Amino acid sequence: DELEKLILDEYKEMKAHRNDLQKFDFTRFFVEEFHNKKLVHYTPEYIQERNKKILNAYFSVIETINRIQAWQDNDLIRKRIEYDTITKATNILGFSEINKCITPFCFLSLGCDVFGRYQLAYGIDHRISKMISDKMANAFIRRVYEFTPGELEPFVGFVSLNMDCISYFEDSLNHVGSEICRQIEVKRNEEKSIDDLFNKLISKDELDEEAKKWLKR
Repeated sequence: DELEKLILDEYKEMKAHRNDLQKFDFTRFFVEEFHNKKLVHYTPEYIQERNKKILNAYFSVIETINRIQAWQDNDLIRKRIEYDTITKATNILGFSEINKCITPFCFLSLGCDVFGRYQLAYGIDHRISKMISDKMANAFIRRVYEFTPGELEPFVGFVSLNMDCISYFEDSLNHVGSEICRQIEVKRNEEKSIDDLFNKLISKDELDEEAKKWLKR
């Protein structure tokens, strides 16, 4: 039903701008521009609300990746490739995939199924512990599920623990510079470690005399 409504609406819109529109031309255009995300508009409100939560979760996990990368010494590990088609009418990534992030150590994807429901998928490289440590690898996986609790959890898929994300990253470099693909290099934190960061924050915090007296009580 949703697909029928979408076809009719897009046909009417094109017909309004092109009186001489032929069905063959419309069919070709529709197939070339079709993406599952176009069905979202026709889904029930509860699905649209859930989609917004999954979208927010995707960008929250991206921020987690960003923070992990900021602690890495290796220049390559601090780079990632992002595809962004959320606001563009294109199916260059296929009919399902909308956005994705590829780093040498992990992969994250936002997609939409044939019912207009957003979904997350992720995977990690089999060498991730050597690249970013077990602690940060576990933090990445933990954050995925912290950002997608309850009703969102069934819409999170784990691809593989044994991916070759480095090759995937290198292959994707060919698309950098296109309208939907960019490479990001995260700046290294100035601190050597997280402990160093906390110590630096404390040293910068100049307590006034009243606060010092209170602390001595």
